[in-house]
Amino acid sequence: IQSQESGIELFSFDGTDNIICKNIIKDNPVHGIDIRQDDTIISENIIAGSGENGIKIFSGSNDCIVSKNRVLNSSSENILNNGNGTVLDANLTT
Repeated sequence: IQSQESGIELFSFDGTDNIICKNIIKDNPVHGIDIRQDDTIISENIIAGSGENGIKIFSGSNDCIVSKNRVLNSSSENILNNGNGTVLDANLTT
């Protein structure tokens, strides 16, 4: 789901077991990818120039997988993980 602040946002009411894969997300005012739900896979995306965080996993989000993403030039954190049981693997951040 797109918003005017983040490139892709998923909330708890959007369900679980979503996959965000192979997107190019650039120059969002807040987050490139904003996750507020369980069991989401975020993989093989390119995220550049986010106003805050490239990828943000919010607290209360459980068992997400963040792998093989390239995240660069975020104003705050390239990947900010506040979730529980998140797996971070082979992401490239600069």
